[in-house]
Amino acid sequence: MKQSTSILRVFALLLALVSLLSVFVGCQNEKTPVNTDTEDETTEKKDSELIEDELPVKDYGGDQFTLALASNMMYQFDESSNDVRTGEKIAEWIMYTDEVYNIEFTVIEQNYLNVFTDINNLALSGETVYDLVGGQCYRVYTAAQLKGFYQNWNNVPYINLKTDCWNHNINETMTLGGTLIGLSGSLGLSSMQYTMATFFNYDLVEKYGYPAEKLYGMVYDHEWTFDALYTIAQNAWEDLNNDGQPSTGDMFTFASGTGNSYDHWLYSTGHQIVNKADDGTLSISLVSDYTTSVLSKLLSFYELNGVNRIMIYSADKGTNEMIEFRDGRLMFVASTFATTYSAYRETSFDYGILPHPLWTTDQKEYYTNINDQFAVYCVPNYLRDDRLERVGLIVQFMAQECRREIYPEYYEAVLKGRYSKEPDMAAMVDLIMENVHFDFSQMYGEYLDDIPYIFRELLTKDNSNLASYYGNNVSNIKIKLNDIKKWHEQSKELS
Repeated sequence: MKQSTSILRVFALLLALVSLLSVFVGCQNEKTPVNTDTEDETTEKKDSELIEDELPVKDYGGDQFTLALASNMMYQFDESSNDVRTGEKIAEWIMYTDEVYNIEFTVIEQNYLNVFTDINNLALSGETVYDLVGGQCYRVYTAAQLKGFYQNWNNVPYINLKTDCWNHNINETMTLGGTLIGLSGSLGLSSMQYTMATFFNYDLVEKYGYPAEKLYGMVYDHEWTFDALYTIAQNAWEDLNNDGQPSTGDMFTFASGTGNSYDHWLYSTGHQIVNKADDGTLSISLVSDYTTSVLSKLLSFYELNGVNRIMIYSADKGTNEMIEFRDGRLMFVASTFATTYSAYRETSFDYGILPHPLWTTDQKEYYTNINDQFAVYCVPNYLRDDRLERVGLIVQFMAQECRREIYPEYYEAVLKGRYSKEPDMAAMVDLIMENVHFDFSQMYGEYLDDIPYIFRELLTKDNSNLASYYGNNVSNIKIKLNDIKKWHEQSKELS
């Protein structure tokens, strides 16, 4: 039943009141609470919705704390790789950590293709210089990484996975048999940057009778569905290049091209490809009447009225869905938040952000997906006792501080100041970030015969035979899932 006032709409209004109130009362920028273990505590806990730990202060005598980080993740700790204000916050974040714990936080750049292999080889040779290793999710979870090189985060002192600086759903999904090898959260910005959302062109949606206010209202009232997008698509195409047929250069409702622009569809339904049993056994749930119907409807959508809405990113076309949206030729597009700071930074029009549509109104939540290139962090297995304790304390502290100080600044930067000024935009961003859907298969995408990317494969080839595609690969995938279970058990024993 449609509700006239939803929780989200109320939340949006509250955000507006908070923004107005801040004009009069200002804002005191306090730091992550720490416990000095003395009666004279000089740092008070910030009045915040964030759930945080009060962490002890320890003097580490100016020792280095060294993070080995993949080269394509370096920007998260480099002030010069971000906008001015976010960059300043990053510099302050690192400096504050150094001051509180009397350490020298150092990031060592590693080849992003080989970062974990290289660190593993160093460990085997007896080199123990690194306290922490970071890289892309899908490169962490391979056979070599799981065979005892890295520790279980659940056993690291001071790490509290219940605090809001960690991605609860993702970390829970990545945990198998009580073992979490790669930790995801607010240690850097990538988990927000690689989260997907649906972007829309304000001018084009209004032109076709769907102004931003109406779209936001549909989200609030649980009516922003795939069928709604399908309906809009029935009437929206413009022959901008005057060749009399749908082709590159025309205006479309929606387009895909890069692989990630297809992957979100299945994940936005909330469907899990790989399921975990309590004993750590892994099983596949891919072929069913439901998933087959989802695929069938998507194929119909992309070929609606004979209009090919799939824009293949290839050299002969020289374009992709991000370029087309940036240049004002798409009403809607599925992209990561990172594109707001890159591809969509200089658009000539205003754009809005929505969650991916519900597959049906029976779906309880709006789900989004996260690109599997987000950063995760691992603790080398050679760390023990005091040094392991130091890693847990510093990592928990830095994640809490980043979540409080840097994320709000980044929201403002990438959304051009609109996060604090437009309650609807803020409500949409918060809704998206609260409902990130992550599938266990995404951790092992390439190893598991690309099973998390199966919809992109079928959609680009206009192939509706999901059962056949799956049947050709299922035996090998089941063997690999069993091996993954064993590797996690080995890592748990060695932690």
